[in-house]
Formats: sequence, C-alpha cells, structure tokens
Amino acid sequence: VVPCVQIFTLKKHEAGSWLVDVKLALLLAGADVRVSCVDATTHDECIWGAGRLGVQLSDCATSLPWHALVNLVSDASEPVLQRRLLAALSLAESAGIWVANGIKSMTTCASKVTQHALLRTAGLPSPRTIAVSLGAGTELAALASQAGLRYPLLLKP
Repeated sequence: VVPCVQIFTLKKHEAGSWLVDVKLALLLAGADVRVSCVDATTHDECIWGAGRLGVQLSDCATSLPWHALVNLVSDASEPVLQRRLLAALSLAESAGIWVANGIKSMTTCASKVTQHALLRTAGLPSPRTIAVSLGAGTELAALASQAGLRYPLLLKP
C-alpha cells in the first residue's frame, strides 16, 4: 500500500519552495502526496466536501483516505481558518491518523502563557512573565512594576 500524505497549507504558500521541498521529500520516500489549502474558496479546492480531500465530511470518522496529515498553516492565521483547520485536525487525530503540527502544537503556539508554562515545567530558562487580561500604557507599566519587571520589556497581546 502506498502511503497517502495530506498536506494543509494556505493558497499563498502553495508554490513556496519549502512546500515544494516537503512534497519532494515525501514523493521520494514513495508517498502519494495531496495538498489542500484551508483558505480555498471553490468546492474543488476546499478541504471539505468531495473536493481535493476526496472525502465527504460525514464519512471522516470512519474512512479518511490518508495515512498522515502535515499541517503547514501557522497558528497566527485568521480565526475562521484556524477553526476550519482545527476541525480537520481533530477528525484526523480521532481517526488515529498521524498528524504533524496537530491540535496540541497549534494551541500551544497560540498561547504565550502556555508556552511559558511548558518551558518552566521542562526546566528551561525563560524570561519572567506575567499575564494580564486588559490594560494599556501606564496601566501596563504599573502592573509590570508591581510584578518586579523592569524595562526593557516585551509586551505581547
């Protein structure tokens, strides 16, 4: 059986050299490689329906046509695309398909607080960090001062 590898990307990266390199490596390893864009707008390009994935969404829980899924979409993509992508990743993971850059990595990358906690848990050095829900300008400066943080500071929304 020839392994089928599904790659998720964005349309703007479809012809990018890094995607071409990944495809080439997989093809040379003997895989059948399919690329789908999560931001596709037409039915034939869409990751849903009978488009390029070649599967109806209602059938995904029982019979996905691929053996592995490689997610090349950033966690910084538009929220509507992230929701679409997370749904597809969830289907693949629940069907037992190997997923690179799956739900755990997407959600970890999207949260700086989670990243900091994982670094600390692993015993790796990380800068002192505080999480605030709201604030701007002098209010943030006051919170940083109360926490014992000094400039230079990096503020990440």
